[in-house]
Amino acid sequence: MDINRKKKQYNSEDERPPKQPFHGDLPIKILCVLAAFCLWVYVMQVESPEYEQVFTNITVMLDGVDELNKNGITVFSGDGQVVDVTLSGKKSILSKLTKDEIVVTADLSGLEANAQRTSCKVIVDVPAECRLVSISQEYIPVYLDEITTVNVELTEDRGNTRLPDGCETGLIQFQYDQLSVTGPRKTLEKIAKAVVEIDLTGVSKTTTMTKKVILVDKAGLEITSPYLEFKSEVTLTVPVLKTATVPVEIDFIYDYFSGDNAEITLTPAFIDVTGDPSVIDAGKLIEPIEINEKMDFYNMACQRTILLETVPGVTLSSSYVELLIEADPTYKTREITVPGANIKDTGGKTGVKYSWEENPMTVTIMGPIDAISQIAPEDITIKLDMSPYDDSNTGSIRVRGQIDIDSEYEEQVIDVGVYYVTVTFGE
Repeated sequence: MDINRKKKQYNSEDERPPKQPFHGDLPIKILCVLAAFCLWVYVMQVESPEYEQVFTNITVMLDGVDELNKNGITVFSGDGQVVDVTLSGKKSILSKLTKDEIVVTADLSGLEANAQRTSCKVIVDVPAECRLVSISQEYIPVYLDEITTVNVELTEDRGNTRLPDGCETGLIQFQYDQLSVTGPRKTLEKIAKAVVEIDLTGVSKTTTMTKKVILVDKAGLEITSPYLEFKSEVTLTVPVLKTATVPVEIDFIYDYFSGDNAEITLTPAFIDVTGDPSVIDAGKLIEPIEINEKMDFYNMACQRTILLETVPGVTLSSSYVELLIEADPTYKTREITVPGANIKDTGGKTGVKYSWEENPMTVTIMGPIDAISQIAPEDITIKLDMSPYDDSNTGSIRVRGQIDIDSEYEEQVIDVGVYYVTVTFGE
C-alpha cells in the first residue's frame, strides 16, 4: 500500500460520504452495564452461598418428658426457654424460612428427679440446604421433681353481682367440692386455692353454667405450668333467689270461728319465703293452716305447734308456727242426750238390710251460752250415711254419724267431737 498516496479530493460537499454518528451504540452499552449490575446484585443477594441470618426467640422444646413421667418425675422449671440461632446458606432459601420451621430441642430422657439444676444440651434440627453457624445458648437449665397429687378447694370469685331488684344469689353449687391437681411437687406446694370467676351479667333466674378454673398462690397470682393436670372447667349452679314476706293464714273448715268470736295468736304471724323469682312471683307460697272446729278444740281453745306446708322449692325463715285460738268468753259447751229415735239413716241402697240399736247418745255442742241453752234434744238428729255400703257388707260396722241441728239457733252453735253408731248388716 502506498502510504504516501494522497487523500481523495472531492470537488464539492455533496460528493463527500455522510459522517457516522459518534453515539450511535451508546444505549446498547448502557443496557449491557445495567444487566451486568443486576446480575451481580442477584448473585450477591440471592444466590450467595455465604449469606447468614439470625433467627431470634426460638422456643426450646423439651423431649423425653413422657419417659420421665413414667418414672414418676416431671419438669418443675425450665420449660419455655428461648434461644437465638444463626444459619448460613443461600439467601433465596434463608429468606423464606421462619423461626417456626426451625426445631430446637433438649433431650431429658435418662435424667433423675432432683431439685438441683440440670443442664441439658440444646439440639438444632437444621433445615435442608442450611448450615448451623452458632446458637446463643448451647445448654439450658432444667429442674425436675417428683409427680404428686393434691386436692384443692374450689372457691368463687364474683365479678358483676347485679341482679334484678329484690333478688340475691344463694349458695353456689359446684359440680364437685374439691379439684384434683397432679404435677410437680414444688409447683403444687405453691397452690393456695382454685378460683372460679363468675359473672352474673344477664342472670335473672337460677342458672347452670360452665366456667374456667384458675389456680392461684397466696398472693392471688395465677399459677400456670404445662405439666399441671387438672380439670380446667367446672359446671356450677348459681341459685337466684327472691324473698317475700307472707302472712300465715288460717282456714276454718266449718267457717265457725273468726276474729269476731275468737282471739287468734300466731307466732310468728309472718314468714319470709325464699325461692326462685318465678315461684315467688306466682304467689300462694304457704298453704293455709286448716283448723277443724269440731275436732281441734279443748276447753274452748286450740293450741298447736304446726309445720307449715309450702310450694316445692322454697325455704322459710321458720318452718313452724305456734297457734293459739281462744273462743270468746261467752262461748261454752253443753252436753245433750239425743233420743235413740233421732238416729236416722240416709242413702241406703235398695235390698241392703241393716239395723242399729236405737239407744240414746250424748253429744256436745258449742256456742254462745244464750244459744246453746235454747237447743232441745229433739232438735238434734244423728244421720248415718249408708250410701257407701251394699249387700257385700256383713257383720257389724261402726258408721260415723253426722250431727244435724234444726233450730233457729243452729247458725250460732256447732257440734264438737266424733260420734259412731254400730250398724249390723243382714238383719
